[in-house]
Amino acid sequence: MKNFCGLFLLLFVFGLYLFTLNPTIPFHDSGDMVSASWLLGIPHPTGYPLYSLFGRLFSTIIPIGNIAYRMNMESALFASIAVMLVYFIILRLTIETQRHKGEINPKSEILNPKQIQNSKTIHSTLYTIHSIIPSIVASLMLAFSATFWEQAVIAEKYTLNALFFSLLVFILLKWQETINPKFLYLFAFILGLSFCHHMQTSFIVPASIFFIIATLWNHRSTEAQRHIGTKAQRKNLWISRIILDLKTKITHFPFYILLFLFPLLLYAYLPIRSFAHPFVNWGDPDRIGGFLDYITAKGYAHYFEQSSVLDHLKRAMGHWKTTIPNQFGILFLPALSGVFLLLIRKKRVFGLFLLVVLANTAHCSHYNIPNVWDYYIPTYIILTVGLSILLSLPFSAIKHKAILLLFPFLILIPILHLSKNIKGQNRSKEYDFYDEGMAWLSSPAQDAIVLTKGDICFILWYLHYVENVRSDLFLINGTFLHCHWLIDEITRLRPGLIFDKQLPEKRVSSLELANVRFQKYREIMEKNINRYPIYTPFADDITTGFRLLPEGLFQRVLDNSLPDDEFAKLVSSSVYDLGVYQKRSKGLSMRVKDSYVKQGVLFSEMGRNNEAIESFKKAKKIDPKDKEVLINLSKCYYNLGLSFDGSGNFALAKECYEKAIGFDPKMIDAIYNLGLLYHKRGDSKNTLIYWKKILEIDPTKIKTRENIATVYYNSKDFRNAAIECKRILKDEPQNQLASNMIYAIKMIAPGAVD
Repeated sequence: MKNFCGLFLLLFVFGLYLFTLNPTIPFHDSGDMVSASWLLGIPHPTGYPLYSLFGRLFSTIIPIGNIAYRMNMESALFASIAVMLVYFIILRLTIETQRHKGEINPKSEILNPKQIQNSKTIHSTLYTIHSIIPSIVASLMLAFSATFWEQAVIAEKYTLNALFFSLLVFILLKWQETINPKFLYLFAFILGLSFCHHMQTSFIVPASIFFIIATLWNHRSTEAQRHIGTKAQRKNLWISRIILDLKTKITHFPFYILLFLFPLLLYAYLPIRSFAHPFVNWGDPDRIGGFLDYITAKGYAHYFEQSSVLDHLKRAMGHWKTTIPNQFGILFLPALSGVFLLLIRKKRVFGLFLLVVLANTAHCSHYNIPNVWDYYIPTYIILTVGLSILLSLPFSAIKHKAILLLFPFLILIPILHLSKNIKGQNRSKEYDFYDEGMAWLSSPAQDAIVLTKGDICFILWYLHYVENVRSDLFLINGTFLHCHWLIDEITRLRPGLIFDKQLPEKRVSSLELANVRFQKYREIMEKNINRYPIYTPFADDITTGFRLLPEGLFQRVLDNSLPDDEFAKLVSSSVYDLGVYQKRSKGLSMRVKDSYVKQGVLFSEMGRNNEAIESFKKAKKIDPKDKEVLINLSKCYYNLGLSFDGSGNFALAKECYEKAIGFDPKMIDAIYNLGLLYHKRGDSKNTLIYWKKILEIDPTKIKTRENIATVYYNSKDFRNAAIECKRILKDEPQNQLASNMIYAIKMIAPGAVD
């Protein structure tokens, strides 16, 4: 029954993950990992040779959906197997715990055959009630937790980490039961295999060494105590057994090392494939120095904080205060207390888990990356085990069939967890990044050079290299223009691209490397601008001195000497509707809006306010509440108002100023000019209405108050003129205009000044 429940758990969880699976390429590292697997290329450090090879095999034999979908499915499979393994881990621990308490003892001597049969029946029932139900409930809590579920529906490396960690713990528990060295052989081999995927499984190494030594020590002590004889005889037997064990383990040790090292030969995949120059080819793994730097992730050393021990402790406490509890909600403290219950019942297992958690926390407190919660998956698994230990307590305490009444309440726990997280983790309709990538690649001209930076490049890699979208383009990730491997790839694939291909021979600071990247980025644009169409998604210091033409989502880099009229013609047709992609993806619509804003700004800078207004209106149609769009529309109408005002066209100037105020009610310049427009026509009433609005927005505008006082004075409303002058003098006692006006009013109408 226990095996059937484990299989059911695997199929149920896998089915749920398939239902919520991302249908195509997700963001961040997924594009890199999927592309490298399918092309048998080299992903980001540390290379993940096992993931790449298995991913290619899995994607080839599963003829369902696109390649990204198949790799997402692979993650779901790894996660489901990990959940099943956690179930079996919990099962072993809860059964052993109950045996430890004496509740289940199948080896006890029962002479009566009827009692033997009854014992078997009772044992089977207790086994089901006491162990399977809490194991399923806790395992489902892990399956439905936010981070674990998130990683299960996208092509990422963390679910395979979870599988390896769970499998290694399970093997250790199996070995503990029999002390059969075959399990340690298997453990060494699986550990080596896990290192071919991700070094995160190194967390278990010190913990497993402790567990093995402690178990052997306890095993020999127990054997010695069972030996009939004097205390001295038992002690001598124990010492002789320990010595024999040491000799045996020393003899076996080379085999353990060989079994551990054998899978590491998979790392030979990296230099072999690097020599073949696949399209995705990170690092320098075909050179000895580059290979060592690559597999040790030396390029990511800057993510490891070199701060004080106190700072690391504070960061670790922060993780245990928010990051880790968020996975379990109100059940975090019960799960943690369940782990500590192992200290009473299974001390060696507690020591194993404690050392893993400490190593995991120490690593995460040093590794300062945004998605640090993904690295805590081993800790989540341990807390899941702790939760099951606590959930099994009522079953251990109440030896009656009525305990089954608890089952509906217990199963509610993962159901509530599922209902809480399913909305955020259901990626079955998430096409945003795929659509955005397709939109990025749809705009560049034929045979263009596309310069990118950051994670957007990974999505473009997948579409470009795996799905063969726009195979005419040449993609360059500017983040790595200081790396030999990228320079070599550019030289090999685009030999006609002109720029300085030399790199510093000695190691330099990160600031100097940033300068190298900056210079090469600039050189590619400067020296090839008239030879290839060049595109970039960025407008920053790198593009200073160039004209940037928004084409689709990219910006085409143009020579700054291009005449305005010619540039304006290009700008007019530069932004276009992205069809089905834009309609399906809200995020992409916002990107298109940004392109219209860029287009409008360009028109505005060229003094083409009517064209700018049309661009900003298109942006406003996409997002009517965007403040930047509204402010830009207000500025354009203001500029048009100025031109009509200058030519004496009152009606059009008034209309433009009013529209400017309509889009930005706090645009003081437009409000002032509209009041001035009325003032020129002798309409004091409307002049005062608009200028008083300025003071409502900013009461400190002394100049506006002076103008209001002047209007009152010229209209012979001396009382209000005097009031405004007093307000001016209160804020600015030395104001000459207000002082002179008060003096004049006293001379003309003394009663107006109280």
